[in-house]
Amino acid sequence: KDITGALKNFEKAIDKGADDPRIFYNYGLLQQQNGNPAAAEKLLIKGLGIAPQDPALNYALAVFYMQQQQPRKAMGPASVLKRTDPGNPDYQQLFNQLQMN
Repeated sequence: KDITGALKNFEKAIDKGADDPRIFYNYGLLQQQNGNPAAAEKLLIKGLGIAPQDPALNYALAVFYMQQQQPRKAMGPASVLKRTDPGNPDYQQLFNQLQMN
């Protein structure tokens, strides 16, 4: 895997004004995997600024906050998932952890 190359490509896309929420989602996850949680959080939040209801971004940010031991912050994106897709089996563990059932 060429993580450095991928990071540079995402950075170039954003510098050129990319506004596809998928770019922010993928770049955010890559930053998280690369040990840069502050950048990951910022990118996921930027993606949600473009597409506030996006389920992948909301789920990624909620899980990110849970991994960072910040359940209060996870409630916002988890609430969007609960409102828009409450029966999704992929979200049930998150809802249970946040006592949203």
